[in-house]
Amino acid sequence: MRPDQPVRVAVVSSRPLVRAGLVHLLTSDPREVLLDDVAAHDGHLGHEHVVVFDLAAMAVDTQDLVHLVRSGVAVVGLEPMGRSDLTEDALAAGVADVVTTEVTAQELLATVRRVHGGHRVDLRARQEVTVAVLSGQTGLTVREAEVLRLIVAGLSNHEIAAAMFVSINTVKTYIRSLYRRIGVRRRSDAVLWAVQRGVSSHGRR
Repeated sequence: MRPDQPVRVAVVSSRPLVRAGLVHLLTSDPREVLLDDVAAHDGHLGHEHVVVFDLAAMAVDTQDLVHLVRSGVAVVGLEPMGRSDLTEDALAAGVADVVTTEVTAQELLATVRRVHGGHRVDLRARQEVTVAVLSGQTGLTVREAEVLRLIVAGLSNHEIAAAMFVSINTVKTYIRSLYRRIGVRRRSDAVLWAVQRGVSSHGRR
């Protein structure tokens, strides 16, 4: 496809209002996007370049998303309001990029163009940014923030030690220190504290 040709796009969402909103945004510039299909699921899609997929479906069933990714089509995920936990799982499953419900028409069209051109979010880099932001906002050291991210992801102390290439005693030291810094006493409270600040509670490393 030539750079000046529109990208063929489909929208997949089981929610009518979401479908309508995405269609409105995507059809704002016909020079950028040719809207091929709008569906409640992926069973009727044709040969689109990019699919904008409502990640709300992942809370019920991941089959449609997995099928799309395996078919080779580039997928842009729409993160439902209040469900940032779905984003990391979607990226790990092979989604190229994710936008939120606050996305503008210009931002959505630019994202569609980028993923059609081969752009993919680096999940590991995203995790590193999460750690850096968490560290910068809370006063945790980078290593403490990494331990907290892995705790939230559901890893045990032994698994954290293996992932970070440190001893179990070092992990316990990090945990005691980060608990003091954030003012909690239990693992469950540390997870709640982190999730409230935007750290995903899904997806192991």
